Amino acid sequence: MPEYRIHISTEAEMDMVDLYNHIAYVYMAISTAHKYFEGILDTIENLKIYGNSLAYSRHKSLIARYGNGVKVTHYKKMAIIFEIIDNVVYIYRVMAGALIQ
Repeated sequence: MPEYRIHISTEAEMDMVDLYNHIAYVYMAISTAHKYFEGILDTIENLKIYGNSLAYSRHKSLIARYGNGVKVTHYKKMAIIFEIIDNVVYIYRVMAGALIQ
């Protein structure tokens, strides 16, 4: 089984920074924000190994935006939207799973 490289888009980076700031400064929970951020990064890192084993997304809104190869994994209530092209995992967005229609 090949190991993939990870590429995180600017949008996904901003999603993670916004989430961190919201937890840390709105809820005043810096330790929780750090743990949540690390959990998301660990989940993304694990896609190097098992990302190709996940099924393609059936969410029409994601397919319309990212194409038929889009996949989704989760960390707690956050959805990590990604696609594998050649041997690179492209992380497109990190958003609340409830927002995916």
